[in-house]
Amino acid sequence: MWIFRNQKTIAVITVVLIVLSVFGATKIKVNNLLLDDLSNRVKIKQDFNFFDKEYSGVRPLELQIKITATDKNIWDYSIIKQLNSLDEFIKKEYTAGFLYSPSQLIKSVYKAIDDNAKNVLPAEEDFNDIVKELKANKKNKDIKRIISTDLKSARISAKIQDKGSMLVKEHNEHLKKYLSENINPKEIEVTVTGAAHLVDLNNDYMVTNMMQGFGSSIFVIALLTYFLHRSWRMVFVFIIPNVIPLLIMAGVMGFAGIELKSSTSLVFSIAFGVATDDTIHFISRLKIEMGYGKSLMYAFKRTYFETGKPILLTTFILMGGFISLMISDFQSTFYFGFLICITIIIAVIADIFLLPVLLLLSLAGRKRTSNASYYGFIVANPLKFPKRNK
Repeated sequence: MWIFRNQKTIAVITVVLIVLSVFGATKIKVNNLLLDDLSNRVKIKQDFNFFDKEYSGVRPLELQIKITATDKNIWDYSIIKQLNSLDEFIKKEYTAGFLYSPSQLIKSVYKAIDDNAKNVLPAEEDFNDIVKELKANKKNKDIKRIISTDLKSARISAKIQDKGSMLVKEHNEHLKKYLSENINPKEIEVTVTGAAHLVDLNNDYMVTNMMQGFGSSIFVIALLTYFLHRSWRMVFVFIIPNVIPLLIMAGVMGFAGIELKSSTSLVFSIAFGVATDDTIHFISRLKIEMGYGKSLMYAFKRTYFETGKPILLTTFILMGGFISLMISDFQSTFYFGFLICITIIIAVIADIFLLPVLLLLSLAGRKRTSNASYYGFIVANPLKFPKRNK
């Protein structure tokens, strides 16, 4: 009875939570670190962070170099000059602690030959002498690591700090701009590649794919609801209480700084499936009770007694299962259990408090079997529910 007398309050609270959740959801970042799933308490994560901070970094940065000019190869002086400028840009932009490339190889040999030489690209005459020696040792494993046998392709290998895919994407955009302005595309083609880059692409693909799957699941459930009830109003009544928990979960992620990646994006589809379960039971039971010819209010009363208790019990059982995931040292597993528990709690609250209000609004214009003036007034005026005299 409290729910039906405070429908406006419930509606206002719901709107406020939606607004706050949408604002929090805008703060969600799509990011990925190499060992982000491991807790900082794990020894291997501590060692990983130590080498990442104190040494040259642990995240690999790989660039493929392809010589597009037919009359030139990797040992052409103009090509090496452009690659040398690219090396300097990478060191500055990515703060690379280690870098291995054809131009770095030339400078290392030049410095080894001349003790007084600085770590700079030699003049063309000295460069040609060094290239002759390198060509004579083309089977050297260090040369074969970065230069192909046909001298038409090479690689730049660097190590940078693992600052996350979001920051690396910004650096990659700056790299594209630099390449378009300083590298001749008729001579050199540069492509970002490597294991870390593929992991970032895979994470972005999975996040996008999960969101598309989530949207598809909402569409399918909305379609099935329409065919079951033949009413678009019932579709909205069914969808709204189940989408709100997901919005609140997204808001919690935004405010708590939980980043969106392949592991956390999976939560939305699973949580939506879990949340809809209670709504299906509630609406189905209400429909059965009304089919017996009972009044709407009596049907709600029987639905609360017959379905409300099992819904609460199921909620506690599900929470007991997912809470066990929160003891894991893997952050993705911890967040998975944490976020689903939040969604389950909010979903059952929405089904108990918000769903009856939406059902009253949806069914307000229909005929009722009860002739009681009090309940008739409730149905006709769902937002003006008076306090009954004792």
